[in-house]
Amino acid sequence: MSSDSLLDQFAGGTLIGGVGLNALETYVIKSDDEARFKNFWQSLNALLPKDVYDVQKQVSHLTLAYDR
Repeated sequence: MSSDSLLDQFAGGTLIGGVGLNALETYVIKSDDEARFKNFWQSLNALLPKDVYDVQKQVSHLTLAYDR
């Protein structure tokens, strides 16, 4: 119910999270796209810092920025 912002100390919050929101767009992955999609995720996974998604992540400038 409060903001940690240095710029707007009087900003309010909300009690409702975004959990119940539906996807804005949907897409069906066809079998023809499967290999390209797997290749994309494998390439992306190699580039992402593990601390961003690791359960026991270390606090760093990257994890703080991602969490915010």
